[in-house]
Amino acid sequence: MSHDFRRTDGYEPGAFLEAARDHMRSSLVLFDASPYCYDSAGYLAHLAVELLMKALLLELTGSFPREHSVRRLGKRLETLGATFHPNAGRIPELLDEFNELRYPRPAPEVEIGDDDRDPIVQMYNSLWAAVPVDIRPTTPTSRFVTKGTRVLMRRPKGPSNEAVQPASRIRRPADVKRNVRTTRG
Repeated sequence: MSHDFRRTDGYEPGAFLEAARDHMRSSLVLFDASPYCYDSAGYLAHLAVELLMKALLLELTGSFPREHSVRRLGKRLETLGATFHPNAGRIPELLDEFNELRYPRPAPEVEIGDDDRDPIVQMYNSLWAAVPVDIRPTTPTSRFVTKGTRVLMRRPKGPSNEAVQPASRIRRPADVKRNVRTTRG
């Protein structure tokens, strides 16, 4: 059962643009953090571009397809006259591969590196430039953010939870066993 989602169903381009913007911001934080975070960065980059494309389709046509492929969404936008960054090249296909980063796969594994960051940002920015100014979300200056009907905010500090340990500090049983010292007396 394949059908398009429509504005008449309650979908608004502005909500998609907010989500796209925030997923891209999160992706960039993760790209800058560590190679341990690249899979999450790539997945969020895919999601950001996908939502941005759907926002454009929603604005231009009043609907968007039940589709996750950046490449296919891009082709649909191109039929409407939208253009991407001239150096986008293989980026839509790469982003479609990054959609697979949400799950560990036995093979073939998707490769991702810090050199993927800038071409993705260039494509994202070229799409963002196509968004009509009057529907772009503004950046709030208060201590909370609204997204659709949700309110997101920093809560007062309470008892802290233990921080997630970096992978280099996780000790597996085999590591523990090797580090046990015996004393002979």
